[in-house]
Amino acid sequence: MKNDSTRPPVEVLVADEPREALGAAISDLFERSSGNEILFLVAGGSSLGVLDHIDEENISSHMTVAVTDERVSDDLDINNYAQLQATHFWNKLVRSDAYSIPTELLGRNSTELRDAFELAIRKWKSDFPKGIIVGLYGIGEDGHTAGIIPGVYSKADFDVRYLGERYVEEFEAVDKGSFPFRVTTTLSFMRDMVDVGYFFVQGERKASALKATLSAEGDIHDTPARIMHEMRKAYVFTDIL
Repeated sequence: MKNDSTRPPVEVLVADEPREALGAAISDLFERSSGNEILFLVAGGSSLGVLDHIDEENISSHMTVAVTDERVSDDLDINNYAQLQATHFWNKLVRSDAYSIPTELLGRNSTELRDAFELAIRKWKSDFPKGIIVGLYGIGEDGHTAGIIPGVYSKADFDVRYLGERYVEEFEAVDKGSFPFRVTTTLSFMRDMVDVGYFFVQGERKASALKATLSAEGDIHDTPARIMHEMRKAYVFTDIL
């Protein structure tokens, strides 16, 4: 996949404290977008630390927050939405009368959760057609982003699942990591619907994945994070030189 020349190139910002730098950048975007409806999608894992650096003054009742992907589990130590609720950022959302799209399992199977999540995102977009969608993503050591892990499906099946018309998809990969059951926003959603995507990458162990992601040449099936080259706007904040 080559960079889409009709879209701006990915901007890479190297900082000693990328969480702080990224939090400041998101705060600035929210400030500049004051009064607009915003859907803010948040990755789990290490990216949650970025939320501590987002200025509460730039959070309002015009904001709706959801996760980029969900680990399908009733275990509160695994479920991404539950982890989001445990952050200081969540308290800021509550104080600001912001909204959220819940993705707790609540007795649903993964297909039911997938469909409910997609319906909620589509309803938000229908209610706020001029609203802004902002994504905070991580990149895994294997080049995955959101819940889209390489090596699970054939290229044809990968394209149907992640590059088709769905906003949200499910998958099961029992031999792929600690969280094999997931529901995730898709690559086509990231490409076509997300207005600004921020990617947080920290630590030398992710250097090879970042290199593969930013390379001029590469295969999105092997490195799903390469979708950033096709997004409307994408920024990478990292401490990797």
